[in-house]
Amino acid sequence: MLAIARAGPADARPDGGGDERRAGWPVAYRPVTLDELAAGIRSAGAGDRVVRDTTDVFAAHAGGIYDADWAVAQLGPTDFATWCRTVLRSRAQAHPAWS
Repeated sequence: MLAIARAGPADARPDGGGDERRAGWPVAYRPVTLDELAAGIRSAGAGDRVVRDTTDVFAAHAGGIYDADWAVAQLGPTDFATWCRTVLRSRAQAHPAWS
C-alpha cells in the first residue's frame, strides 16, 4: 500500500480524484476506521499520546469541526502547499528562535 500525502483541501477529494495525476497510476480511496488509523500509527512506532492526539484530530475533522469555516471560506489565489513554501517558511526562518 502506498499513501500519498495531500497538499491541502484543494487536493482532498473523497474519490481520490487528483491523486492519479500526481502518482502516475490509478489510486483507490479507502476510508479507514479510527481503530485502523491508530493501529497503523502505533505499528510505525508512535507512542500512546501521539496515537490519541492524531485520532482525536481525525475524529474532530470527521465530526465536522471545520464545516462552518468551509461554509464561508473563499479560496485564495494560492494553494496551501505554495503558501507554506512562499510565506510560512520565510516567516518561520526569520523568527528569533531559528537564529
